[in-house]
Parts: sequence; C-alpha cells; structure tokens
Amino acid sequence: MQRARSGSLLAAALLVAAASALVDASPGPILRAEPTPAPPGAEPQVIQIVTSLDTQTLAHELIDAYTATEAWVTSEIAVQAPAQVADAVLGSQASLGVLLVPVSSDQGFAPPAAWIDAEAHLIGWEAIVLVTHPLRQTQGWDRNTLAGVLGGEIQDWQELRSGQGAISLLGRAEGAASREALLGYLGLTTLSSRVELLPSDAEICRQVASRPLALGWIGRSAATDQCQPLPLDGVEPTAQAVQSGEYGARLALVLLVAPHAPPEARALADWAASAQGQRIVAQSYAPAS
Repeated sequence: MQRARSGSLLAAALLVAAASALVDASPGPILRAEPTPAPPGAEPQVIQIVTSLDTQTLAHELIDAYTATEAWVTSEIAVQAPAQVADAVLGSQASLGVLLVPVSSDQGFAPPAAWIDAEAHLIGWEAIVLVTHPLRQTQGWDRNTLAGVLGGEIQDWQELRSGQGAISLLGRAEGAASREALLGYLGLTTLSSRVELLPSDAEICRQVASRPLALGWIGRSAATDQCQPLPLDGVEPTAQAVQSGEYGARLALVLLVAPHAPPEARALADWAASAQGQRIVAQSYAPAS
C-alpha cells in the first residue's frame, strides 16, 4: 500500500516537472512595437508636407511608417505642380517637400544655389524608362536612336526594325521632371509635336498596355507587368545601375527641409535617410546608396 502511494506521488511529480519543462520551452508571446505614446497633455505636432503628383504615394508611405513609432506627429500633405514644390518649402509655406530633381547623367546630385537656406536630403533615385506594348519585340535603343524617335525624325516602327505602323508617342507636359531629365539625357531642347501629353505616368502605362503602336516614357516606379522598361544604351534600369549613374536617364529623389522647419520635421527628414526610411524608399525607387 505504501509503495503504491509512493509510486503515485512520484508519477505526479514527474507530470508536474514535464509540464514545467514544456512551459519553459514554449516561445513567449510575440511583442510588437507600439507607437511611442504622446507626453501627457501634449498636442500632436503637425508637419506640413508638399509634394508633386509623382511622389505623392511615397510621401504618404514615409509619414505612415514614421508615425507608427512617433504617435504624437501628424501631417498635412498638399499636392502641387513640380515647379512649385521647392518654392513652397523655401517660402516656409510647408516644412518639408518631396520632389524629383533632374541630374546630369555623369554627375551626382548637387542642390541648386537657390536652396542655400534649406536642407536637402538625397533619399533615392528614379529612373526614366521607355515602355512599349508587351507584345512589341525590341531590345531597346541607344541614345542617338531614341533622340531621333522623340525628336520626330523617326516616325515608323519599321525604321526601328520592330514591326510596322506609325509610332504613337506618349509623354508628360512641360514642367514634368521626367520630361526635363529625358531632354537633358538626349541632348534635345524640345520634343516632337506628335507627343501625346498625358497627366500621369500611371496613365501612360495604361495607354501603352492597350495600344500596340505606342511608345512612352515614365518613371520606373510606375512600371508594371503590362509596360516593361526597356534598356537604354544597353543598360537595364536596375537599382544598382541607377544609383551609380551607369543608367544615365535618372532623377534625384530629394526631401527638402524648410529654413525654419520645426525639430519634428527635421527628425522626419533624418529618419527618411536612415536605414529604416531607406527600406520604405526602396519599395518603389532605387535607394540613395
């Protein structure tokens, strides 16, 4: 009888030990980072941000990711014409501006002299790419051939040995950063009057996907499976080629800080250039480095 009772006690002790071991071996609860709570009684700091249509999505992505950890910061994002974004920041109408700046193919980004009172953060690069209908057979062109097409000297696909039919050119209006960058890259002062002007890169991509004779240019961030980027001068617009300048048709992606911006705005700009911010930029653009 005594032996039976001892055996039962021993078995119970072993079960308790086994259960304890399982608890110790089980992974603990997953801890997720929560936004930093606002200081008691603090009002959220509103950061005024101005952006062009082309960088509007990125502006929202950056502020959303940043405010996931800085809960007391809010933002107001306004969309303006590209030429007006820098003016709004330099005039302190906004604390931050997100904009695309044309650069020479053989040079890095250098802030314009007019920005001397502001602080410019290079946070990425955008490639200007040529797109055609998915069924169009072409291996891309060199700079001189492309200049002939966009300048109006080459007007039929047969001249490019890529089928037949008049080339339908699709692009952006004057003032668009991609247009200015492409003109500089090709050494042109103007484009063919045959260029059909569309309001956004996304619309150009949609039109190219449905029109077999179309040729357009867009930012690489707007490219989809229906309008694949073509190489230029034999170089694919990879992130590395765009960063290094090997792919020459590119734009600098800049976060401009107003001369009298509040500390919260400057902190956001620093964050965008950090490893965390660069991961957000890299989802659509080539990161700064």
